[in-house]
Amino acid sequence: MDDKELLVVFYSRAGQNYKSGEIINLRVGNTEVVATMIASKLGADIFKIEPVRDYPSDYMKCSERARRELDENARPLYKGDVDIFSYTKIILGYPIW
Repeated sequence: MDDKELLVVFYSRAGQNYKSGEIINLRVGNTEVVATMIASKLGADIFKIEPVRDYPSDYMKCSERARRELDENARPLYKGDVDIFSYTKIILGYPIW
């Protein structure tokens, strides 16, 4: 199997998000916007991490679940599959909840 050079892996959340002191609705999450730009600029493959169990669309409920998962050291399942070992470099993008 040939090694591929670069993979951009990311998780991003559209919908209600916190920005500049208020909650707004985003059609596309911020991390997805940046990950897509990076992959396009560098000619990289891209893989979007999508949880099996979607996070609530309500910002506060989503934040509460994320806090619980952090406290529990949870590792939620995700959809799809990518062979990360076939790449020599990986860029990882994620929100900072």
